[in-house]
Amino acid sequence: MQKIFRILLLIQLAVLSLNGLAAGSLLIVVPDGSLVGLPQVWLEHAPFSSYFIPGCLLFLFMGVLPALAFTGIAFKRNWQWAQRINLLPARSSSNTLALYSGVGAIIWIAVQQMMTSYFMLQPIIILLGVGIVVSGLVGER
Repeated sequence: MQKIFRILLLIQLAVLSLNGLAAGSLLIVVPDGSLVGLPQVWLEHAPFSSYFIPGCLLFLFMGVLPALAFTGIAFKRNWQWAQRINLLPARSSSNTLALYSGVGAIIWIAVQQMMTSYFMLQPIIILLGVGIVVSGLVGER
């Protein structure tokens, strides 16, 4: 059963990472949001005048972080640098990075929903975040 949750966790991390890397890159390159269909009006109540900073944050926290977690879990790494930020020392640092990715995805969408209008990817990313947290907790015991 743990193996199934580990595979599921890897798939979910890959999807989150690819989405974050792609969308973040597009927002960094063209910060008006037009490449990903984000209207400028969504920035009216945001502390940003363009999507550049959100794009950088998306790239790092929803792209790079889950990619590191994926790599660590796939290759069974317990990195010392990641151990310094591991709030769950009974778990491997890679698994904790995965949990951070899942919780981060949930927080990202919750904040996004407060600042923007609804769009179809939001519930998908929330479910992906919940799935990562559940798979991460069950997959490593």
